[in-house]
Amino acid sequence: MSRVLAALATLAIVASSFAVTSNVALGHEHRRVGPYTFVVGWINEPAYVNAANGLSLDVTETSSSKPVEGLATSLQAEVIVGGGAKKLALDERFESGPNTFDGVVSTDQLQFPDRVAANADLSARLDSMQTLVIAAIVIAGLALLASVGGLVTRRR
Repeated sequence: MSRVLAALATLAIVASSFAVTSNVALGHEHRRVGPYTFVVGWINEPAYVNAANGLSLDVTETSSSKPVEGLATSLQAEVIVGGGAKKLALDERFESGPNTFDGVVSTDQLQFPDRVAANADLSARLDSMQTLVIAAIVIAGLALLASVGGLVTRRR
């Protein structure tokens, strides 16, 4: 009976490790500095070499979660990557509009030397890959269960 419980406990640990793992990437760092909470990260994550990106910085009051305004003149930011560093100018807010900068444009109509895959195509590929990964995890779990069962019956 203790072997069965040990096998079930092992299976429960393996299954819970899959349940804890998720697809969420926690790329923004949260830090409390005095009465404030800083959340720092990249605008586009993950960050790629030679891809346009920028600093995402949110400062809120820790007690009330209210945004802190007026920091553009008194706060400085420096991005350090590898051996280089670059100081960045901070702006309060960026808003898209006719007199500011372009809004979001779909990549479907862009033409490069090789046509860029449409967002729908990439989404379908990711969905099929996720299905394959889930199937592989299920098969691995069944193989683990079969091996534990083989060990339990062999020792009897």
